[in-house]
Amino acid sequence: MKKQHLLLNRLMAFLFLLIVNNSVVANDTIKSNKSTVSNEVVFDKDKWLQHKGDYYPYRDEILDSILHTQLVRSLNKREIIKLLGEPSYYREDRDFLYYLIKKKTFLDIWTLHTKTLVIKLKDDKTVQWIKIHE
Repeated sequence: MKKQHLLLNRLMAFLFLLIVNNSVVANDTIKSNKSTVSNEVVFDKDKWLQHKGDYYPYRDEILDSILHTQLVRSLNKREIIKLLGEPSYYREDRDFLYYLIKKKTFLDIWTLHTKTLVIKLKDDKTVQWIKIHE
């Protein structure tokens, strides 16, 4: 019984350290991205839509072209979906569009970190705001 308890404690400590480590790496990546805005990649619809399952290899690097330009902000819901494709997630509230940017998993079972582009729509289906959820 003591061995099982010790093993469980070690497993929990390992998972905790793994999660903390991924958070630190994610924060460092965000800081380094802020300092290299001049290296921004131009939006490319073909690259944006390219995926293998839940893995989108180019979305994270072209995300700034959506966040910091008028590319999407001047469009309505129908035009956004035509440009960015169908949203990754649907919720009860249809005033939000959710696009998966990247997802880190552990053993393909637990999701450790998800980065999502969230677009909030006004009543007239135009963009109210665009944010990143992590």
